[in-house]
Amino acid sequence: MKIQSILGLVLSAVVLTACGGHHEEVAAVDKLAEAQAIAKEKAPQVEEIKFDDEGQPSMVQLAADAAPASATATDTASETAPATTDAPATAEAVQATETAQ
Repeated sequence: MKIQSILGLVLSAVVLTACGGHHEEVAAVDKLAEAQAIAKEKAPQVEEIKFDDEGQPSMVQLAADAAPASATATDTASETAPATTDAPATAEAVQATETAQ
């Protein structure tokens, strides 16, 4: 019986506080404009931040610019390389290919 009465009291207290009056209403409506003006005066001024690397190309742009150049270099190297056979390359053949390039 005591538990039920305590539970009832707690439940009624929670319901009354959760569903209470409208506390979110502004009491001094005439002071809103004044408070807003004061807040804007006290607010910090906007600063322009300039980073050290501003205006430089990003890593993605650099990689995109470098990709066609490296692809072209490998394409020209494969075009000038002689056709290979299934036989393993000897040291003289590798050295001759390097000096030819």
